[in-house]
Amino acid sequence: RRYSDFEALRDAVRSVHRCVSDFDFPHKSKFNTFADWTKERRRTGFEDFMMLLLGFTTRPAEVDAFLE
Repeated sequence: RRYSDFEALRDAVRSVHRCVSDFDFPHKSKFNTFADWTKERRRTGFEDFMMLLLGFTTRPAEVDAFLE
């Protein structure tokens, strides 16, 4: 998935779950975009973000659609 896909998911879910706004979402980088450490930092950030979303008692429909 692209950064913009995760960003759209965050925007859709945070209107329902306020705690998503407090999550330290990975920043989009203008420099070193293809560096291994940048990709790894972003990957772990998105993994943590998905774990947060999957931990909700009632999973938002947007999350299920994202995972299809």
